[in-house]
This record gives sequence, C-alpha cells and structure tokens, in this order.
Amino acid sequence: MSRFAIAPEFEERVRRDEPMSRHTSWRVGGPADAWFTPRDVEDLSAFLRALPADVPVTWVGLGSNLLVRDGGIRGAVISVHGVLNALERVGTDSVRAEAGVPCARLGRQCAKWLIGPADFFAGIPGTIGGALAMNAGAWGGETWPCVVEAETIDRRGSRRRHAARRDDLRGHVHLRHVHAHEPELPRSRALLLRREALEIKPRSHRREAHLPARRLPERERLHRRRLARDRHRVVRAQRKIAAHDDRVVVAENAVAHRHLQVRRLRLDLHKFRRLLLHRLREPFAE
Repeated sequence: MSRFAIAPEFEERVRRDEPMSRHTSWRVGGPADAWFTPRDVEDLSAFLRALPADVPVTWVGLGSNLLVRDGGIRGAVISVHGVLNALERVGTDSVRAEAGVPCARLGRQCAKWLIGPADFFAGIPGTIGGALAMNAGAWGGETWPCVVEAETIDRRGSRRRHAARRDDLRGHVHLRHVHAHEPELPRSRALLLRREALEIKPRSHRREAHLPARRLPERERLHRRRLARDRHRVVRAQRKIAAHDDRVVVAENAVAHRHLQVRRLRLDLHKFRRLLLHRLREPFAE
C-alpha cells in the first residue's frame, strides 16, 4: 500500500488501509490507502488544498453497485454520504440538493412538495453527486434535463457555480445543484407512493470483510452446501430426539412398574403384620 503525507490537522481523522468491503453494497473490496469523511464543504476544501497534487482522489457515496478489486484503491477516498446532505426548496418549482443526498430522498421530498416530475429519482440507488456524474436515470427520466445550476469543487479546493451544461463540468466534482420542475402531476405522486408501498427491502448481507471479488460466483454454491448440511443436521437431530423420547417412554414405564411392585410388597407386608399380630393374640385370649 502506498503511503503519502497528510496534513497534521487531518491525520487523526484519516483512516489508513480502510477495507472498502465495509462501504459497498457487494461487501467486497480491498483496502483504500486513505479514507476521509469531511465535516462540511469548508472542511472538504481545506483537505483538498492540503492533499498532495499527485495523490489520486476517489469519491464514494452510498457505495451501491460499486465493485472494488481485491487490491483496493490507491490514493485518497472521500465519502460524502451523511455529510453533504442538505436538501431545501428554492422558490415554487426548484430544489437545491447537495452531493450526498440519496436520490430516493429527493424523489420522496419532491412528491411531498408536489413538484416534479421527479419520481424517477426514487429508482436510482445512489446519491445526487453520482447521479450528476453519470447522468443516472430510471423510469424514462434522466438527471441532467432537470438541472438548472451546479456548484463544483476542484483539486485546489476552489468552488464555482456553472450553468446546466454537463460537458462543461467534466473533471469537476459536484457539490450541490438546483433542479427545476413543473408542478407535479397527480400520477407522478401516485406512482411514487405505490412504489414505496410495494418496495421490497434488501436482504441483509453477511459482512465478510476480506472476501475476494473472484469468489463472488462461489458464494451461492457455498451457501447451498451449508444449507444442505444444516438440513441434514436437523434431520439427524430430529431422529435423535425421537429415539430419546422412545427411551424416555420405556424408562417411565419401567419406573411405573417398579412403583407398582413396591406398592404390592407394602400391601403384602401390611397383611403379614396383621396376620402375625392376630396369631400372637390367640393364646392370651384362651
């Protein structure tokens, strides 16, 4: 792993050799040289200014559909999820969203504010920053046709605002942008509410911190073998329980038989004592 100098004010907050498997939906991936989460935009600008110019920078949002190789990521990885998450309404038909805002949250909030069409954002499993970088879309809608203005930041930490032209912003990282929408149609809100009602929650994956990416095809076969083994163990356990129950029944019957024998012996002893006392009293009665 490559090591590079980091400013003293950020050294304690930077995590070296951070496993990317903790931050991706696939739960795989090698370590990143340095992992940094800024507090706000000003903190992010200061970190970029202090970072050496030859150190590559990788940006990560929700980590959805992000597949990292076993060798990890060289350079600095900056996470904006949970940090740049401001979302506010601007006027009657515009919304300002920062790069760390999940797209699904933007779609739900636009539905509550009755502006749109923005329901397609509910089908994008990422953040606004990633949606701007790749012009993400779903349900026939795309991101950039809705953008009016975008604010970016470069490697020197300088922030600038641009008009909504995607080609002019290549090589910049988007911090926030403004969406302009028309008043939302009732159908758009109904579709979003119906999707939320029918949405299937994702299964929780086992966190395997160092699972190589090349073993992904083998995971299903491994789980199937484990499932078959567990089923075999359950069958054997059930058989043992049934055999144990049979032995318990036999033992209970034996104990009951012994109790009956003891009771009969006691009755015989009582009769013998009465007979003996009767015989002893006969001579004195004469």
